[in-house]
Order: sequence, then structure tokens, then C-alpha cells
Amino acid sequence: MLQQLHRLRTQWQGGRRARINSLRGMLREFGIDIPVAPCARGSDPRGLEAADNGLPDALRRSLHSC
Repeated sequence: MLQQLHRLRTQWQGGRRARINSLRGMLREFGIDIPVAPCARGSDPRGLEAADNGLPDALRRSLHSC
């Protein structure tokens, strides 16, 4: 049973990592560079808030909540 839980956790981590990397790639197309660590402390959110970066408002709001 414990081994099954470890496998499930590993699968969830892999899925999370894939989603984060995909999002980082999409943001890079807008010229926004996000650190490798998810919700890294000390990251500068001003790149997300800039109105001239072409980032859709809905995406900007959801990323700011991170």
C-alpha cells in the first residue's frame, strides 16, 4: 500500500512539473522569465503586471495569485 502511495505522489509531481514548465514556456513568448522554482520567493512580479507585455488580463490575474 505504501509503495502505491509513493507511485501516485510521483505521478502527481511529474504532472505538476509538466504544467509549470508549459506555463513558463508560454510566458517566455511574452518576454516574461519565471524562475525554475514554482512560486519562487523573491521573484519579481512586475513583469506580469506590465500592461504592455501583451499578456491576457485573465492569465495575469491568475498568475498574480501564486
